[in-house]
Amino acid sequence: MTSQCCYCIPLKAGVVFISLLWLIYGIYGIISNVMYFASPEYVELVRKNFEIFNGYIITAIILYGLVIIGSAFGLFVITFANTTRMLLIYSKIAYGILTIEIISRIISFVIIILYASPVLLTYVIVGGVFTIAISIHFSMVISSYAHRRGKKESPIELSHSKINDNL
Repeated sequence: MTSQCCYCIPLKAGVVFISLLWLIYGIYGIISNVMYFASPEYVELVRKNFEIFNGYIITAIILYGLVIIGSAFGLFVITFANTTRMLLIYSKIAYGILTIEIISRIISFVIIILYASPVLLTYVIVGGVFTIAISIHFSMVISSYAHRRGKKESPIELSHSKINDNL
């Protein structure tokens, strides 16, 4: 487990930063895909029998929507319901966001390989590897914070249960 986010930010602040970053990333992903979907270049591309792009764009919009929901839940947990149980749920959601990111990048790789230039493929691969690596680190930070918070709450819950048993 890691003790800091990005090697210099405390865990709680890092989890807030990560959640905000994922929220902005999801919003940007949806807006850019919707704008691309409505662009004349896209309509021309689909007219040339590249129907697979319809599925890709719709899938990307759905996946980015899930990222927004997950990161909004994380911000809610950190802000209002900062309990171990909720943090562990958010930790699992963070791993879900990581899975979404991996799936999204694989779909991007396949689409670019099938229909685009090698220069664009290189750009997408480098960006995808970087994004996946950052998402792995972010998921580990959230999980680490949840487990650290659980270790702090465990002695308190144990002492409360002993007091209740003695009554």
